[in-house]
Amino acid sequence: MLQVLEGVARVQTDEAPRSASCEDRLAADADLAHVREGDRRWLHECADDGRGLYAAAVALDPYRWQLIRFALWSTPTTRHPGEGVTTYEVLPLTPRTGPADG
Repeated sequence: MLQVLEGVARVQTDEAPRSASCEDRLAADADLAHVREGDRRWLHECADDGRGLYAAAVALDPYRWQLIRFALWSTPTTRHPGEGVTTYEVLPLTPRTGPADG
């Protein structure tokens, strides 16, 4: 189950993503409305975090009752991610500017 919450947070950034975080945990609350509201608060907190939120997504796997929160950041990861959170360095991709091969 994946839901798009448009207009929750819009952050202007010209910076490419430099880090990512992924939180994978069991959804402890059986009330889906409560889970959705918690995720909406999480999105707002990410937008106001100051690390330059580039994009964020939240998904719920109803078969395993597992919640996944993923965020791309415009700044390098400098914080200890906390329990259940994995962080990644996002390597830059440079477009090819030379002539195409054969």
